[in-house]
Amino acid sequence: MLILLEVSSRVVMDQMGWSSPQMIERYGHVTDRMRRSLADRIDGFLVGLMEPEKGDAEPEPADAEGTEEDPG
Repeated sequence: MLILLEVSSRVVMDQMGWSSPQMIERYGHVTDRMRRSLADRIDGFLVGLMEPEKGDAEPEPADAEGTEEDPG
């Protein structure tokens, strides 16, 4: 439960009376909730990479009729 609550490893070790971080590896199982949380965080990070930064102008869409001016 402490791991699900994202309590730091040091605090988990202290509360459980463990002196070795290997105990967390032994008893700390990965749950679907943890997997979903990770997937959501990765999604948020990737979406943030794809969004333009504040102040950046959106590119203008290309003119469907063409953008070349008639020289003559």
